[in-house]
Amino acid sequence: MRSIVNSTLLTVIPLAIAGLLFSPALNAQVTHQSKPPQSSLPATSNLYSAGSYCQGDMQNDTHHAQYTSGLRYDIDCMMTQLKDYQHNEQSPNTRYYAYKAQAWLNYAYSEDSEGSLTTAGTDALYQGLTLYYALQQNQLDQLDLTLAIPKSSSLMRPDLWATLQSLKHQGGIEANPRELAFAEVKLIWAAAEYCEFGWRHAREHFAAAERWINQSKVNYLNGNSSTNIDSFTTDELMWYNQLQPLATRGQCQGVSLIKQLPSSITA
Repeated sequence: MRSIVNSTLLTVIPLAIAGLLFSPALNAQVTHQSKPPQSSLPATSNLYSAGSYCQGDMQNDTHHAQYTSGLRYDIDCMMTQLKDYQHNEQSPNTRYYAYKAQAWLNYAYSEDSEGSLTTAGTDALYQGLTLYYALQQNQLDQLDLTLAIPKSSSLMRPDLWATLQSLKHQGGIEANPRELAFAEVKLIWAAAEYCEFGWRHAREHFAAAERWINQSKVNYLNGNSSTNIDSFTTDELMWYNQLQPLATRGQCQGVSLIKQLPSSITA
């Protein structure tokens, strides 16, 4: 087992600014609100059932911002329910998907709070609800570990994507389900921001993703045998070679990472 990681093993270059995943359900001024106004984000997905997530005790257990929309009100209650799947006694895989659902819903929450009517918010809502219902219905086995980047975003920073995908497929979720889930959504969020607004809006999201991925990589390298590390390094390079030609800069058109799986990896 290796106990110390040489800095040269980290192949990505740190960004200057470190961002944090904005969690509006936790950071906003809280109060109970009985009749939220309508959401400014249209519910284009059949998965979303407005007003149905805060029933019974869930209403009493959830705090809401003083000024919120119907969608954000519902997301607050979804966040409360997701906590049950994020406890340490849950399997790493369950926790990973629960944290990823949280990250997607945070993204949708942020878009709605800005009054955005772009497809990014509805994409995020759809992804978050898909995971939310899969957790509730115990159908995680039907989900692909490798995802498709939605058309509202693009593949940028293939170095980070390569490390992320390698960690996910080499057991990195065991130790870092939260960090990998948050980083994955942040990379998508960052590219979407870059496409729409440029680097100024995207850099804090890229920085947050990079920090979580680097932290997860260090934990993986420090906690595994030389054989596992060699396998991880090989897959990381294979992923990078597959993804680098697909990287775009400011052209949001989406990409299916499942189609780019190296031959040694299964979805």
